[in-house]
Amino acid sequence: MGKHLHVDNARSIARYCPRFKNLIVWEWMEFTISSARFVDDDSDSETEEEETSAGDFLMALRRNTLERFEISRDSHFKPSMVQGLVAHSQSMRVLKLPKFRSELVVELLKSNPLQSLEAVHFFLGYEKRAEIAQPFGQWLGACQNLRRIETWLYHDELLMLANALQHPIPSLEVLIVQQNYEDDPRIIDAFYRGVSRQRNLQELTLNTEMTSNKSVFMWCLFHLKKLRKLNLRRVSSQLTLPDIGTLTSNFPDLTWLGLCVTPVVDEIWDYIVAPKLRYLHLVGIGVLHAQPVLDFIHRLGEQNRGFTLKLKFSTFAELYTTVSDEDHRAIAYALFSHLDGRLLPYREML
Repeated sequence: MGKHLHVDNARSIARYCPRFKNLIVWEWMEFTISSARFVDDDSDSETEEEETSAGDFLMALRRNTLERFEISRDSHFKPSMVQGLVAHSQSMRVLKLPKFRSELVVELLKSNPLQSLEAVHFFLGYEKRAEIAQPFGQWLGACQNLRRIETWLYHDELLMLANALQHPIPSLEVLIVQQNYEDDPRIIDAFYRGVSRQRNLQELTLNTEMTSNKSVFMWCLFHLKKLRKLNLRRVSSQLTLPDIGTLTSNFPDLTWLGLCVTPVVDEIWDYIVAPKLRYLHLVGIGVLHAQPVLDFIHRLGEQNRGFTLKLKFSTFAELYTTVSDEDHRAIAYALFSHLDGRLLPYREML
């Protein structure tokens, strides 16, 4: 808890736990109480509290020893936290920061890019500050050892990422955009072109709008030959069946695929071409029949052993599935008997 982030505690950690590397904070306040003296006598003395900025806790640890720093989504902090992070600029590998407001970004931009940084997760930032998104993206893109970038409802994230991905980041393997409402086609196209430059990507999750022209979207993904996991959220609802067939056949090593299919058509099973696929999640609106699914399962082979299928189809509300209990049992049995696989509950989220 943030209330325990006292400078005295940090000094004790630095002294007695020299290998301390990971810090996960469930509740962060800008000020934490470092000590309190309670006077219990007849005088009019009041309780005295000595306060120190929370950033001082990070600076009081052994410098350049902290490797992982996470804060829960309900926490709040101010620029002093950034100053504390900079004290570990040569060791920091993982950052997970909620509500990383524009003033914090400005403070971070005063420091050099973190060359030790391997994974970042920015989420829950609602300000639109395009003038900051560009330099922040360039700063992030200069962290040349990044392996994972994840965002969720974060500021101008597509504009920021378009700048971060302007040049190849050879180490980048995972890019996840969980939720985004950007509707400027120029920014969306620039983001996808940036994605196309990341030729070493192995995992890609996109919950964005479609590019100005679908051919731009397809062209950008075709460059990512090393993809093993592809989760196309709402953007895939605009793909035709031939598009899906062309796309899936382009990734010979694909083992995980998530698609949103609207409307649901039984023919989709003929267009999912991925010889090494081990996990498939389809979400859509419409009626799903069991027989095409069973035919698909029986076309799979030994390379698909352990196959996991997750289906979520509804006619109106997500609470009601159009896959009958009987069909569920038939599909689940076919998966288990043919591939030692399983069918996950349809109500689980994508």
